[in-house]
Amino acid sequence: MEGDATELTQLKGEAVDAIDTAMVITDTSGRFLYVNEAFRNLLGFSASELSGNTLGDLCRRHSDSCEHLEDILTDVHRNGQRSGELLVHDRNGHPMWVSFSATAMTDAAHRRRVIAIVSDITYAKLNDTLQRLVFDAMMQDKPLPETMSLLCLEVEHMVQDVSMSVLRVAEGKLNPLAAPGLPDWYNAALAGLAIGPVVGSCGTAAWRGEPVMVNDMRSDPLWAPYQALAEPLGYTACWSTPFKDKAGKVIGTFAFYSTHPFVLNTFVQCIVDICTQLCTLAFEKDAFQARIQYLAHHDSLTGLPNRGFYQTRLAEEAARATRQKTQLALHLIDLDRFKEVNDTMGHMVGDEVLITVAETLRDLASPGDVLARLGGDEFVFLQVGVTRRAQAEAKAEALVSALQAEMQAQFGHQAPDVGASLGFALY
Repeated sequence: MEGDATELTQLKGEAVDAIDTAMVITDTSGRFLYVNEAFRNLLGFSASELSGNTLGDLCRRHSDSCEHLEDILTDVHRNGQRSGELLVHDRNGHPMWVSFSATAMTDAAHRRRVIAIVSDITYAKLNDTLQRLVFDAMMQDKPLPETMSLLCLEVEHMVQDVSMSVLRVAEGKLNPLAAPGLPDWYNAALAGLAIGPVVGSCGTAAWRGEPVMVNDMRSDPLWAPYQALAEPLGYTACWSTPFKDKAGKVIGTFAFYSTHPFVLNTFVQCIVDICTQLCTLAFEKDAFQARIQYLAHHDSLTGLPNRGFYQTRLAEEAARATRQKTQLALHLIDLDRFKEVNDTMGHMVGDEVLITVAETLRDLASPGDVLARLGGDEFVFLQVGVTRRAQAEAKAEALVSALQAEMQAQFGHQAPDVGASLGFALY
């Protein structure tokens, strides 16, 4: 019987060690008494490395977590069980969030023990924390730079020795959006910098459309043109990740700056993946809102300001002309026989005519002039800075001539029989 009992105990131990679920047994102080293979694999420690150590040793890099662990052990001892979450670190010192379910038990020698089942929830925990932060900011309609600054600060809190920045990529150039941990002079130096194959980490990542990790900015060729700029920062590593819109176009990058080389561990990679998703979402929302705002003030076909926006601008320019004692010339333009074009040649051709008119007016506009499509085939050209009537007359003649010439150039011998009637008034 004694041999059978010994064999059964051995089988139980082997079975617990073979299951995929991480399990640990400690005394009431948290000192390890037994860890199964799944637990050892989860944290990367061997059984001998954990022997004699405590759960507190896995939390020592995170003071809040150590205090939380003491509360957990007290609660298990008092109530018999406890479940929750804990921030620990693995054998390489990388942080890891785990969930646990702990139960108190008494062994054959009547000694109090704690048995706990442990699971890795790092990705879920990080995703929940960062997602809630960004979503709350978006729900409150906080400006994109403020939302991205909140994200940067939270990431810097989670990852030691890291400063995060977010840059917008527009028209092939970098524009710093948020970088609370970097000096203003550095962000100003990046503004307007063209992306390219050898433009540090961010400019190169935007150019390639893929992440770029540089662990020594002092010697890496990508940073050669910018070493003098980066040296005062004190950072030696920069990891930049681009993010794209639905069409696959790079719209921004975010970067981690560090004084130490980056190690591709699960914790940091999770943060990178989550930040990629959240930055993309926040940028898309911002672009959507900007588009809505644009359409509220502009004609969707020609891109010119609409009637409402024009009326606001007219009032502003009239007030400015009064202060500066200059004149305005208000040119009203109406297309002749435009309805016939729509009826005989179709609305697609009619749209092309309207677009051609808008482009012609833009070409003839001087800085400060205000253009608008009032509706249908009616346009307005507000000429500012007029000092004499002859200027307005010359502009009126130029507008009519240019519209006729552009129609001929655009459509050739098949040009629609469209003319322009124009009248102007001086203010």
